[in-house]
Amino acid sequence: MVKVPEKIMTQASEELGKQAVQKISSRDESDALKQLRTEVEQWLHEHDLWRKDIDRWQRDYSRVEAALFRMEQAVPEHARLLAEHAEAIARQQSELRQYKALLQSHLAAHPRPTADHKTLLQRHRQQKRHYQHEKQRHDILRQDHAQALRQLKQFARRLD
Repeated sequence: MVKVPEKIMTQASEELGKQAVQKISSRDESDALKQLRTEVEQWLHEHDLWRKDIDRWQRDYSRVEAALFRMEQAVPEHARLLAEHAEAIARQQSELRQYKALLQSHLAAHPRPTADHKTLLQRHRQQKRHYQHEKQRHDILRQDHAQALRQLKQFARRLD
């Protein structure tokens, strides 16, 4: 066997040790870089999810804006219809009071049918048509009002 001087042996041993450390360090660095890449990929994926969330939220807000616009248009229109209905009811009440007074005075003066009864009957039919029309209008407004309140309450709950 050839005897290698100790100094050369030490240098060779140190060199082999450095190479082994470098290989281990390179492996560690490679694993660390892979982890960094994996982490960046996770971030990018999460950003993609966030973008999808934002797109969905923007569509939701667009629908909310459209609904609010429709409500802004509907509220004054509904108020106008209510005011018209209230005026029609007031007019009809006044007409009905006059008609009732006429009926009472006519019946007091003429307990038996006369020619005026036919005129009173025609007026009665007219009053009945007005009454039925306003009743139908009132029922529609009642339903619209109830539906609008339900929708507003649902909308308010969604905002909470």
